[in-house]
Order: sequence, then C-alpha cells, then structure tokens
Amino acid sequence: MAGVNEDLEFIVTETVTAELFEAALQSQRQLILSAMNNDLQEKGIRVSDLDSFMDIIMEEFVASFTEEMQKRTKDIYLDLFTKSEIQGIAAFYQTAPGQALIQKTPALMTRGADMGREVGRSSVSKLMPRVTRRMEEEGIIIDSPSVTDKLLNAFN
Repeated sequence: MAGVNEDLEFIVTETVTAELFEAALQSQRQLILSAMNNDLQEKGIRVSDLDSFMDIIMEEFVASFTEEMQKRTKDIYLDLFTKSEIQGIAAFYQTAPGQALIQKTPALMTRGADMGREVGRSSVSKLMPRVTRRMEEEGIIIDSPSVTDKLLNAFN
C-alpha cells in the first residue's frame, strides 16, 4: 500500500494536468484573444500573427501554471481529506472508471464552459424584466429616465 505522499503525487499527476488547463483556456480562447487584442491596440502595439502569439503565451503559461497548481493541490487535499480518503481517491483513479473520468475531464470542462455561455446568454435575456419588476416592487428609482432605459436595455 502506497503512502499518502505517493498517493497525492499520483492524484495530482493524473488530475492536475496541462491538458486540463489547455482545455479550460481553449474554451475561453476567443474571449482572451479579443481582450488581449483590444489591450494591445490601446497601447499602440501591433502583433503580426496574433493567433501564434496567443499559442506561445498559452504554452508558456500552462507549463509553469500546471507545476504550481500541482504543488498547491497537494496541500488542499491534505487539508480537506483524511489519509484514508486520499488512499481511496488514489485507488479509484487507478480503476477503469477512474481513468475514464481523468481522460474525459478536459472534454467535460470544455462542454461545461460552452454550456455555461449558452445558459448565461439565455439567463441574461430573461434578467431585465425580473430586475425591472423588483426595482418597482422595492421602490428603487433611478432619477433619470434615460439612464433607466439605458440600464434596462443594456442587458437586452
């Protein structure tokens, strides 16, 4: 039976991976790219190949980020789980279902992020009628009708 340190090493090596963070960043790539492009343009900086520049940033970021996240994740596990629980988690990850979960977690994250954006857009479109009703019910008044209209229309 492995010791807790070996179990933790196995857990973080299997679950806190560059592939996981790459999937998370990839799901936000367009948003990050757009924000970065706007920031660079505001500073008068032009990059000849923004996509390749973004690839370099992501690759360099993910490498150091993954290493630091693995170190810190071990501490979190030690704070949240007993030694017995850590052994059980490690044992699960060594099973076929555990390996399937590890392998499919990046896809779960990507699909979850896509779903979150979709549900978020849908929720925002339904938000302002509820906000307007609550403002009226709770007596919240914005002293300029044009500002109120702008506020309410900002989310439509």
